[in-house]
Amino acid sequence: MSVKSVEGPLKAVLDRVRAQGADGGEAINPFWAEELQDFKQAMASETPLSSHEMRDALGYADNRLGEGETNAAKFASLIQHDFAQEDAPTDVIEHAGALFFLQSLGLLDPYFALADRLGLESSLGLARHFWHANELRVTLKREEKPTPAVFLEIGAGGGQFAMLNALYGRVSHYVIVDLPAMLINSMTALSERFPDALVHFDEPPDFSGKRLTFWFLDTFNVKHIPDRSVDIATNFNSFMEMAGDIRDFYIAEIYRTARSGALFYNVNRRQRKMTLRDGEAFDNHPLLYPYRPTDRIIDWQPDPMQQSYRSRLFSAPIQSFAIKRMAEIA
Repeated sequence: MSVKSVEGPLKAVLDRVRAQGADGGEAINPFWAEELQDFKQAMASETPLSSHEMRDALGYADNRLGEGETNAAKFASLIQHDFAQEDAPTDVIEHAGALFFLQSLGLLDPYFALADRLGLESSLGLARHFWHANELRVTLKREEKPTPAVFLEIGAGGGQFAMLNALYGRVSHYVIVDLPAMLINSMTALSERFPDALVHFDEPPDFSGKRLTFWFLDTFNVKHIPDRSVDIATNFNSFMEMAGDIRDFYIAEIYRTARSGALFYNVNRRQRKMTLRDGEAFDNHPLLYPYRPTDRIIDWQPDPMQQSYRSRLFSAPIQSFAIKRMAEIA
């Protein structure tokens, strides 16, 4: 493994990846082993990699706006494009569908303004996490939940949801639990965006500090989070990519760590043929997750953004089955 010189928590994560193998780890299944092959090859290169290059190999690098560029000028015409007349790439169509959805709710201008402020080009991932963060904002206000709060996110990808909530001042401490290779994404992105924040890797979280703090935990080390200490637990399109026993383990850990009155917010699609660790497939269905009957349901419905952008036509939920669920834990 060849990386540019790093110290501190990021070095510890890279050492963990080196010890386990770039596509290794007890929690991984064949789906994720395949997803990490580009990263594995990049890390085997003799040329030292920057953090952006590592994120790019993982598929999560953010594209930056050029000087004087705005997202409105760059992407507004994408919404009007007639994709039915051509064989456009799926990611371009889905990005356009997400923008169309935000426009239909009057949220496109605020989204573009935020992306401009961050200096980032719009993407499907950023648009989707903006939507999730906005939905959380509405719920926190309606339910009169206090912030800043302690967050737990299982499988944070590039850390965009954490970034948005920290930017809005909703976060006191943010715990991310993920495969070590994937922690490179969120740790580097959040460290660069919030240089004054404290960053810890695989240390038992202590939520008593007043300074913005990010805690990064390797998969099963979620067990280090204290009981009844988390205010908001989240998962977006990650439970659906796990073997059933791993998924159920994390849901049980959310219940263990959540305070009474905590919010549990997840959005996941049905995966009819998700792989188990032995390579066998099973129907990973979001309506069959092991929720507790003591939850107070706040919102449980097809997720309108994913239903829209995966429709390929921007208007009808015909190509996807994605469930959005928000509940208060007793």
